[in-house]
Amino acid sequence: MRDLDLIKRKFEEYERRIQRLKELERELNSLNTEGLEAEANAIKSKLKNPKKVEEIEKDIEVLKKKIKGREEWKKTTPGLFDTAQRLANEATKLFKGKEYGKAVGAPA
Repeated sequence: MRDLDLIKRKFEEYERRIQRLKELERELNSLNTEGLEAEANAIKSKLKNPKKVEEIEKDIEVLKKKIKGREEWKKTTPGLFDTAQRLANEATKLFKGKEYGKAVGAPA
């Protein structure tokens, strides 16, 4: 009987963790992770593992702080963030096209 109670408690804990993972997934999906896609994707890859609930909670809190910091930075430097993002996107495209000199701003 004790073994059955232990199994039941472990099963209930597992179910709670799965529910929490679903909540964390919804929370993560609701965040504006523009520019932080790699971090968001790393967290998403952990969502299949109920043993990582606490780690995922911490990761999401760190991501939220980064998002808040980015938003504050955008407010204090209007237009600069958009320009930096555009330049980074252009450089990425040039690198993918193997136009390394143009990507780093070297004279043509």
